[in-house]
Amino acid sequence: MSGVTAPAVTQEQLARRDAAIATSGWGRPFRLLQPRNLAFWVWAAGVIFGVWSALQLFSPQAPVAGEALTVGALVAAGFGAVLWLFFKSIDRYDRLPVLLLVSAFLWGGFAATYGMAILANSANMELLAKLIGQGFESDWGAGLSAPIVEETSKGVGFLLFFTLAPAVLHSPRAALITGAFIGLGFQILEDDLYSLQGAAGAFYADQAGAVLQTAVVRIATGLISHAAYTGIFCVGLLYVLGTPAVKRNVPKGLLFMLIAMTIHGTWDAAAAIADGNGFGTIGALLFSSVLALVALLWAFRLSQPLEQQWMRDILAPEVAAGHVTTEEIDAAAGRRKHRKAFEKATHGHRAHKHARHVLEAVIDLAHELAASGGKETPSVQYARAEVVRLRA
Repeated sequence: MSGVTAPAVTQEQLARRDAAIATSGWGRPFRLLQPRNLAFWVWAAGVIFGVWSALQLFSPQAPVAGEALTVGALVAAGFGAVLWLFFKSIDRYDRLPVLLLVSAFLWGGFAATYGMAILANSANMELLAKLIGQGFESDWGAGLSAPIVEETSKGVGFLLFFTLAPAVLHSPRAALITGAFIGLGFQILEDDLYSLQGAAGAFYADQAGAVLQTAVVRIATGLISHAAYTGIFCVGLLYVLGTPAVKRNVPKGLLFMLIAMTIHGTWDAAAAIADGNGFGTIGALLFSSVLALVALLWAFRLSQPLEQQWMRDILAPEVAAGHVTTEEIDAAAGRRKHRKAFEKATHGHRAHKHARHVLEAVIDLAHELAASGGKETPSVQYARAEVVRLRA
């Protein structure tokens, strides 16, 4: 076994650490360019086709809607940056590779949105109008078509990443975060389309005002939107597929996927469900929001025991060697209340802040150990030294 070799460290602890690193996928790099993997070519073709479709859609209107597109892009970029930071901040136990998240964003923004969903939704709307009637399509079309078409198109991206990075996507948390970034790409690029439609609806007069009016509504509902739908949907896909760390559970997986589509469909068809009643519409939107929050919390809770045990197993040799204390590992591997208790054990604002820095350094040490495969590297030694320095 490789790694710390202090007398207090047992071979069993080292074996459990190495097993946790291998099973968790923590610290594993993501390589997008895999010419021998068909999933890479499907991803590339989907994104390229989506970019081409977006250009075909926006180019004819760019000369008259330049202001709307500019303002819409700036608003979307700013809002997207905030959501990006939010979803990165909750990625606490391990940091998924940035390239994976960027690739997920590109699939959601171009392949799923402009390459698949817009085309399929348009076809479904026309079919519903012809088969049932224009009124039914207007009321129920989005609520029936979008959950199936859009979650499927985004879910295809997750399946590609599951093939490209099987060692990384081992836990519900990893599926949730990856799915959230696919949904975030979909949401941000779709907002650009809504900006264009808002400007066209105002006959291209006061384009900035029309875009901002649309943006306020989209931002107000931003969290309970595609990032949440797709994160929940991808957790379901993970359970349907199974991983070395997560036992395959098809009923649970299908339930997560059904919940995601129910949230999506209820949100899009809120007015039709309420039959035009304002209070009923608000009730439908609240139901959708609460269901999304419950499902997100459930997904995190399912992942926590796995992530916490991996954190403990990876850091156990460090505790035995005296580099990390029992209280620090309990807080680092515990829930929010455990971290708060660790901070409040000290006295004063500066001491609380210092305790947070110590915990961050302990988590950084776990990340470096995972990235090195448990081997002694300069990065591991530096991270360990930072824990000792900050504690002192």
